[in-house]
Amino acid sequence: MIGSNSFSKILKKIKRIAVFLLFTAVTLTFSQAKNETSKNIWEDESLADSIRFKAINNYYTSNTNGDPNFTLTLSKFHYKLAIQKRNRKEEALALNEQAFIFYLLGYKLVEVKRVLQEVMSIYTELDNRNGLASTKNNLAALLQEQGDYQSAINFYTDALHLFKTQNNYMGVADVLNNIAGIYQSVELYDLALPYYEEAIGIYKKAKAESKSGFLWLNTAVIYTKIGNIKAANENFQRAYTLLKAKNDLYYLPEYYYHLADFYKNNDKIQDAGILIEEGIKLLDKTGNLDKIISFKLLKAQLILDTEPALV
Repeated sequence: MIGSNSFSKILKKIKRIAVFLLFTAVTLTFSQAKNETSKNIWEDESLADSIRFKAINNYYTSNTNGDPNFTLTLSKFHYKLAIQKRNRKEEALALNEQAFIFYLLGYKLVEVKRVLQEVMSIYTELDNRNGLASTKNNLAALLQEQGDYQSAINFYTDALHLFKTQNNYMGVADVLNNIAGIYQSVELYDLALPYYEEAIGIYKKAKAESKSGFLWLNTAVIYTKIGNIKAANENFQRAYTLLKAKNDLYYLPEYYYHLADFYKNNDKIQDAGILIEEGIKLLDKTGNLDKIISFKLLKAQLILDTEPALV
């Protein structure tokens, strides 16, 4: 399954990569200068609490993946500040960020779950149903990763109900995608497909179909598994149109990988090879080493399939 743009998606997709940083005393980059400005804002006690909290949350959005260690320190500062200001919502946001960073840094999943359960407790107290639904969705993703599919389905179902009570239909679509992913992972394709299709329908109704390329890709992959070649080709094409329009460097490689695999299994060896090279070119831009390895393994399989067997 290809995930959506949620915390649960990142739980499934992110691997830690060692990064070497080159320091220079000459000047700050634009990004560094911007981050220094943000730090000045959240540390300035003369500013309104709302401004300080906004600076922290904005920093998370841009920097968590790139610098999780510093962001973990910031989330602890955020949590202490929220307690000091008696702002329970910000406490929950700080803890949610900690849970995400714990996952990125390879903490035991039991520790990540403990923090998410604290977040759920706060959102329950505040009767914040959207926050509670999002946290249940995230916790379900952890359980799914552990292979506890029944518990994951239970939490996803709770999240689905909560999002529906708040008319948060994009949240509903996210959960539908995640439930479908469980069924797809255990090869219950006939159960997975309706969930993906319902999610696509929500994106269309919300006039947000331009963001639904990953869902069309998921359905295309399922159609390859059940042997519906015509539908697979149509949905691959729809996925490509949407992803290419956004120049989506995250999901386009997924498209190339799955379509290449589809072509390989249907003896379109030359076409598969072209797609593999296109995918590697994109991944070189993003530096996603894990994905590059996956493509090279697929390429190796392609070569083995085309070489004459040894007698």
